[in-house]
Amino acid sequence: MKRAVVYPVSKNDIALIRYFERSNLNARIKGCVAPYGSGIVGNDLSYVDNRENMGIMIKDDVVDLFDEFDLLIVTEGNENEPKHKLTYLTMLEAIKQHKDIYCFMGMEEKLVKKLEDIADLNDVEFVYKYKQNKYDTFEYEENFRMEIFEADVPIVLIGGITGTENEFEVLLGLTLALRSKGIKVSAISDNIYASLYNIVELPSSIYKAPVEPKYIINYLNKKLKETYLKEQPEIILIQAPDAILRYSKYVPNGYGIETYMMVQGIYPDYSIIGLQAQSDIEEFPKYIAEDLQVRFGCEVIGAYLNNNIIDYMEMGINNTIEVSYVEKEKIDEKISKMKCETKIPIYNLMNEKGMNELEEYIYERILK
Repeated sequence: MKRAVVYPVSKNDIALIRYFERSNLNARIKGCVAPYGSGIVGNDLSYVDNRENMGIMIKDDVVDLFDEFDLLIVTEGNENEPKHKLTYLTMLEAIKQHKDIYCFMGMEEKLVKKLEDIADLNDVEFVYKYKQNKYDTFEYEENFRMEIFEADVPIVLIGGITGTENEFEVLLGLTLALRSKGIKVSAISDNIYASLYNIVELPSSIYKAPVEPKYIINYLNKKLKETYLKEQPEIILIQAPDAILRYSKYVPNGYGIETYMMVQGIYPDYSIIGLQAQSDIEEFPKYIAEDLQVRFGCEVIGAYLNNNIIDYMEMGINNTIEVSYVEKEKIDEKISKMKCETKIPIYNLMNEKGMNELEEYIYERILK
């Protein structure tokens, strides 16, 4: 089994790292590295979103770890910041040190070609995993017969009220838990790490393509049909591509339009919703369950409580959803109070106990 280092690490990579040893890379995490100035160097990885200790200390220099790993995972990074030349130079040096690389970071074609050529000369593997179609129009059929395919197995939508509730981590954890029980699970997501776990990866550009919505819906429905016929699953899990509803009239947060389009092409029977640890969240499960029943036609059968909360000051400045994190100990306390207000089961999925409880519930509720 290869030893891997993840760089540059951020909260967006938690799902990848949490379940890394169950990916198809046949590797284990040796370390994580973040650049100086990130504010997380020298802390346990759990520091990035205030969860339970993960036992991985964040370091500040990949070069110092060259003797300790065989595989470098270069993450997508923060798309709001320019790509640093340092990351390219780090990859260049890693290849010369005979390290394999999986790169999820977008780069110019000439740089990718140079890295591929140098990797060939050094007899190492350089795999460029970044979605080339991330900002391009996806391929679609202009002339098609509008006929919706419906799978004869339960489809479960996993989505959050703001789109920041670790939806991919939940989808991934639940997929792996059910598969470990011998259940044939298909999962569909637009997360860039999806294919590492044999999850069907959608191009994230599809919802922003300059085409009529019917082409997007047809593409999604075809993807569902292809997946169903190829994998013959007993259950299908799908990840909402954005928030499942409008947040407010001041910060609409995308209005939930992308998720609405998705469920027209991949029609869910059930949903599991991600909630935030706001002080006024107790009434949300009932409200959202009623809303999704009308808009998506699916029954809310479960919910999970995340430890993030809206940062209203940042939101007011940027007019976008910004979050901060509460102490992890407050989650179970909050869940206990919420259970008095709703019949919908609510879980803490930031630990394996909660994930296993949800997997058992799904099995008993839908599959048994």
